[in-house]
Amino acid sequence: MKKAFLTLFFISFLFSSVSAQDQSYWPAQKATSKPWTRWWWMGSAVNEKNIRVSLIDFHKAGMGGVEIAPIYGVKGQEENYIDYLSPKWISMLNHTLSVADSLGMGVDLTLGTGWPWGGSQVDLVHAATTLLVFKVDLKKGEQFDQSVLVPSMLMHDLVNPLEG
Repeated sequence: MKKAFLTLFFISFLFSSVSAQDQSYWPAQKATSKPWTRWWWMGSAVNEKNIRVSLIDFHKAGMGGVEIAPIYGVKGQEENYIDYLSPKWISMLNHTLSVADSLGMGVDLTLGTGWPWGGSQVDLVHAATTLLVFKVDLKKGEQFDQSVLVPSMLMHDLVNPLEG
C-alpha cells in the first residue's frame, strides 16, 4: 500500500512539474499571435454603436484584430452608405481604431474597395494596374498630411508628390 501511495505521489508530482514547466516556455499571447478576421464594411454603412459592439464581440471570440474591407453595399441600404475616404468614413475609421486600441486589438485595411484588380468585366482603364509602395513612418497619434500618388486615368502616368 505504501509503495502504491509513493508511486501515485511521484507520478502526480511529475505531471505537475511538467505542466508548470510547459507554461513557463509558452510565449505571452499578443494581438499579433491571435487570429484576425476580415470585416466587410458593405457600402461602408457602419455607425459608432455597431462598430463598438462588433469589436467587443470579435474580442470576446478571441480575435487579435480585424482587416476592414470596404466594398459595395447591400441593395435597400443605400441611404446608409458612407462614401469611401469621406470625412465621415475617416471618422468611423478613427472610432474603430480607438475602440480596437482600448481592447488591445489591431486594425488593418485592404488595398482598396471591391475588386478593381480582377474580373473580365473590369477593363484596363478602370483596373488597378500598378501598385506603388512608399514607407512613411508615423508615431502613434501623428497625422499623415502628405498627398497620395494619383495616377492619370488616361496615360497611367504617375505623379509622386512625396518627391519635392
